[in-house]
Amino acid sequence: PFLLLAYFKYARPLKASFKPLCGNPPAGMTPDDLCHAFYMNETAGANWCSDILTCQNLHDNGVTFICDLAFGECGIKQNDNVRMVLRMCLSMIPSLFGFLAAGALIAYPKQARSEEAHTKVIAAIARVKQGEIVED
Repeated sequence: PFLLLAYFKYARPLKASFKPLCGNPPAGMTPDDLCHAFYMNETAGANWCSDILTCQNLHDNGVTFICDLAFGECGIKQNDNVRMVLRMCLSMIPSLFGFLAAGALIAYPKQARSEEAHTKVIAAIARVKQGEIVED
């Protein structure tokens, strides 16, 4: 997933020193508009968003500047491709493997899942602990 995130231009979190407060925007502006306007006015060489990319570069890569209302400061929202990769890696792919594992358990022989088979396994483990050689 890391190579995919890099390919789809994952943006690192903004520097803490350049996160203006956005909880109370001026009249006629939303908190997100305030953050967008702030970062689009970055001067050349200011390095507000990154030491490598300007805020305009991030915006061109699909990053959106938003107000994180929980903290009352500006932040970023990743582009749609990065968000899709994260969704796939955190939900869909684990679900797929869960269904595959369930299928393997369902296909497991019923004789091996019985109480009698369990008793035989417990007895075999006890004999192995005593140093005996046990056949499968």
